[in-house]
Amino acid sequence: MAGRSDAWSLRNGVALLLIYAVVAAVAVAFAWPWRPRPAPGGSALARYAPIRDGAATLLARYDPGDELQAWESRNAAFVPSAAIYNDLRGAFAGAILQFYRRPDETSFPIAELTTRLAPVQIRESRSRELPARGRAKSSSDVLLR
Repeated sequence: MAGRSDAWSLRNGVALLLIYAVVAAVAVAFAWPWRPRPAPGGSALARYAPIRDGAATLLARYDPGDELQAWESRNAAFVPSAAIYNDLRGAFAGAILQFYRRPDETSFPIAELTTRLAPVQIRESRSRELPARGRAKSSSDVLLR
């Protein structure tokens, strides 16, 4: 009788381990898409030319006589590939579409654009300058990396 209960408890233990293994596999499969991804350019590019989302600087420009000439602010923002229509100016979005469109295509759906832009980082850099005397000027740059 002791041998039969040992086999029964061994079978229950193996079944319990299998259940834990299935739960762990489902948890890994669920969490896998949200793991951190390496930088598209590799570790060297991320190390020597880092770009941080939301990075901002404020600069004061002086003349040789130490009089304030202008203030300049710059900030960087990453734009998700699916949001280029909303987050970028029309000229920038049109240029990106034209760049990623194949020569024989007249148009393509947003799902195809998202697939083509998946490995690309889109960074918008905004700059605003406020001179001591005069009007403020704004400019934007868009970089694909």
